[in-house]
Amino acid sequence: MPGLGNFVGEFLVLLGAFKASIGLTVAAAFGLIFASVYSLWVIQKVFHGAYRNSDFDDTHLHDLSRREMFYFSAMMIGLIWMGMYPQSFLDMSAATLTNLLNETGQLLFAQGSEL
Repeated sequence: MPGLGNFVGEFLVLLGAFKASIGLTVAAAFGLIFASVYSLWVIQKVFHGAYRNSDFDDTHLHDLSRREMFYFSAMMIGLIWMGMYPQSFLDMSAATLTNLLNETGQLLFAQGSEL
């Protein structure tokens, strides 16, 4: 979903894959769209569908506790923050990725392989 952290990651993966194979990237993009539609359909059926279990009454249903609500809120804020301000995470990971690529290149060079 646009505006959430997963969307940014998926978009960056598709952007990188586009350079390798346009056809496979288009297929992957349709797959992501299908997965999003399917997920929304499942959420609607599971959480908002008709209640059909006659053996289970409403006395067993409880609202979230304050602690659970705090944890869910923290996760929601983080997910929305990643979607709206992804650069704050990308800046941190750029140095780490550069170091990882340099170390991998040195390892391959030491083994006699080329990148």
